[in-house]
Amino acid sequence: EGKQTIVDILGPCGWFGDFSFSEDAVHSVSAEVVTPAVVNHVSRRKIAELALREPNLLVKMVESRNASLWEARARNAHLAHQPVRLRALHLLASLFDRYGQRVNGHWELGIPLARAEIAEMLGTTPETAIRTLGQLQREGHLQLGRRRIAVSDRKALNDLTERETLGLLAAGDEESVLE
Repeated sequence: EGKQTIVDILGPCGWFGDFSFSEDAVHSVSAEVVTPAVVNHVSRRKIAELALREPNLLVKMVESRNASLWEARARNAHLAHQPVRLRALHLLASLFDRYGQRVNGHWELGIPLARAEIAEMLGTTPETAIRTLGQLQREGHLQLGRRRIAVSDRKALNDLTERETLGLLAAGDEESVLE
């Protein structure tokens, strides 16, 4: 339908795409570079040669892809059933765990993200993402700038995420008891 979904953000030495030893494999992923980067292509033939010479590398590649698949499945299940606010909190906590950088007494997300990109990661509209992030900023949990997100305290963000997750779970348990 012409829609985009951001499924991952890669750091140094990250890799994306599927590897296949099939001649006619079709790859359905693409990447967009948001900061200066060097991107290399490794052919199927080179991966096969390398796998024969270094079988442990192939095992590491499979383990890495498997971990990414499990994370994507968990994220999709999470997206399907959680309010946008909770999805945003989980996403921000995860991004700060992976890419947060301490700068002048606060934490900045070390990668530039537009609100539309955050919306794609949350599986919602840009308007809803903007409203949700704005609310979190008004509550004092975030500082937002152009393609910049900062928090004064990562632990406080993680604690808020945990409290709201537990609150939603408790509310869900109460509803199931009442039914």
